[in-house]
Amino acid sequence: MGVYIEGYVSKKAIKKILNNWHEVGARKRNYSEISHDNPIKDDGVCNGRINKIMIDQALKEIPNKKVQYCVYARWIHCIPVVRAAKTLGVSKPTFYSYCDQAVDFIYQEINGERAGVKELLELILE
Repeated sequence: MGVYIEGYVSKKAIKKILNNWHEVGARKRNYSEISHDNPIKDDGVCNGRINKIMIDQALKEIPNKKVQYCVYARWIHCIPVVRAAKTLGVSKPTFYSYCDQAVDFIYQEINGERAGVKELLELILE
């Protein structure tokens, strides 16, 4: 049974946004078809775009610079893993570990208390 918590972003969603970093929120709009009766609907801001902004802010807050560099190399600048790991002076497993640490940090940064609450509610409802 899934539990819905307003404003919660899963690790799976975070990875999906990172994997599709350059496509998220970049849809082309046909401005001639926009109705002007609903400015919130027509402003072009969607949940994916809002989540991308929140993730971008969390990326800047990662305290370990090597972890931050791994994320930027892998997902933001799309540098091949072997080349990025070599440039950063880490092994491939360490590189992937740093990326996982970054996802965990972003998850905690975005969700705060909601992360623990969701896990607790799912355990209770099982």
